[in-house]
Amino acid sequence: MKKKILLAIILVVLLLGFGAAYAYFGTDIFKTDKQIFLSYIFKENTNNILSKYIGKQQNTPYTNNGNITVDVSGVNDESIDVLNNLKIALNGKTNKNQKQVEQDITLDFGQGFNVPIHFRTSNNTYGIQSDLLNSKYIAIRNENLKQLAEKFNLDTESIPDKLEISGEQFTEEDLKTLKTTYSKILIDNLEDELFSKEKVEKQTIVKLKMSEKKFVDILSKILETASNDEILLKLYTSEQKETLQKQIEELKSELSEIELEETNTLEISLYIESRKVNKCELKFIEDSKTIAEIILSETATESEIAYNIIAKIESDEEQIKTDSTITYRNLDKLDDVKEIFDINLEINTSKDDMDLDPEDVVNTNIKMNINFENTKSFNENLQIEELNADNAIVLNDATDEELQNLVLGIYKQLGLI
Repeated sequence: MKKKILLAIILVVLLLGFGAAYAYFGTDIFKTDKQIFLSYIFKENTNNILSKYIGKQQNTPYTNNGNITVDVSGVNDESIDVLNNLKIALNGKTNKNQKQVEQDITLDFGQGFNVPIHFRTSNNTYGIQSDLLNSKYIAIRNENLKQLAEKFNLDTESIPDKLEISGEQFTEEDLKTLKTTYSKILIDNLEDELFSKEKVEKQTIVKLKMSEKKFVDILSKILETASNDEILLKLYTSEQKETLQKQIEELKSELSEIELEETNTLEISLYIESRKVNKCELKFIEDSKTIAEIILSETATESEIAYNIIAKIESDEEQIKTDSTITYRNLDKLDDVKEIFDINLEINTSKDDMDLDPEDVVNTNIKMNINFENTKSFNENLQIEELNADNAIVLNDATDEELQNLVLGIYKQLGLI
């Protein structure tokens, strides 16, 4: 269970702190190592030109053109061979203001065999089309979902009548309040002696080192505050809020059951150069050995930004490492922006039992690479066809007889009858 908690701890630390360290820092007005560390942690994190790009996507329609490839090694399985040969092409249109999306996805399995799939959303209706199913879009309107589920004899107890999505966003005042609330928890519970600073060539490294017990205590205080934080919770619907609060209580309960060791420590280091954090490191050390580590770094030019995230987890029998890079190109033009997501996962396992014959010792090395490249081009006059009676079968409006004919038609298309 401790390993599960460790992963949860690392994730929470990452979400709460590390993303906030990628900002230009105006001036080091604080004198103590603690104040310098916390000032960088709670600075706004988004690069200005990246913010403009994100904002333009919200307000201007755009097309996208991309592809996805997967490469897996170390696993002997026919399904993995299919996955390695698979190429996924994406072409689409998006108008976020009008809440319209059109996405064409082609699954190319090689040797001339491919499967086109089309998605479309409009007027709170979501549709999918494939010739394997029907010549029209099969669509669901986001309303009266319980009634629709009853038509298919499904248990409606856990099905809402409508999937609610909170439209709330943080205001500038909200962000200031959140910063004050959560920085105060750190300021009040982290003593000055936990911080240190050193100069290495052109970089200043500011470090926070605390015991496992100290970290879990602070994390519990943060979770307790978050579970009743109306500013945070307003982003969620009533049902989502209830689920989140329940999950927080479960995590707090699990944290309280961990057997904590004062000798186990957590280290967070910020690498600062020219008043900017270039790299962040998190290390979880147990019995003087690093068992988990996260490293985040950023490189930026006028036209390109790249974020690299490395995570490692080690035990006596297993080592897991991920190395992922997110790159944005052509940001200076704010058009034809190329997004590249390159994700690498490596798992090394070994089981060396003294009672086993050397030939029976199990060693496994699995590697996976997922590469997603996508180019977005903006077009003020972009048109997206809406879902309507001519191109879609909306299940909410279909009679029982029409639904039965639809299901029978799909079975025939799939060769099941």
